[in-house]
Amino acid sequence: MSHRFAYALIHDNILTLGHPDPRGNHLRLTPTGISLHTPSESTSEDLPWTTIRSVTPSPPLAHFRPPAWLSLPAAVISAYIGLEWEPTVSDIPIRITSETTGTEQLHEFTCTGFIAHGYRRSQCDAIQSALHLLIRDERARALLADPRRFLATVQRASITEESSEK
Repeated sequence: MSHRFAYALIHDNILTLGHPDPRGNHLRLTPTGISLHTPSESTSEDLPWTTIRSVTPSPPLAHFRPPAWLSLPAAVISAYIGLEWEPTVSDIPIRITSETTGTEQLHEFTCTGFIAHGYRRSQCDAIQSALHLLIRDERARALLADPRRFLATVQRASITEESSEK
């Protein structure tokens, strides 16, 4: 079973950013670092946390987001009346800056998104804050050993932020 929050998902007991579908690009966040997974390549690129200077996702933001359960009926009805319509997928461009032996490297990566018309700003901000914390704090990285608990904490931070904006 998977647990999803915006474009973050628990898959095989690992926190991923992007859809971990075998055809999709995604990042895996572990206590030791970030792995960039691309299905077209047989290997992944692993970046230890100690080399990462920044992780900057640029997810599309939703200004209005209909309930997710509407996507399937909309697709079925569209197919029934002969329209060729598929729900859109909101991919997430991510820039990672790392540094090894004094040389800075920029890794630009696009994670395969989920069926959505963008993601809620409060959820994206909570994920970004969690990424900053993981880069800065070794103790926070250890929390990725229990990704469900880590993601639940990020989700609670988002809910707190949403309620304070009202």
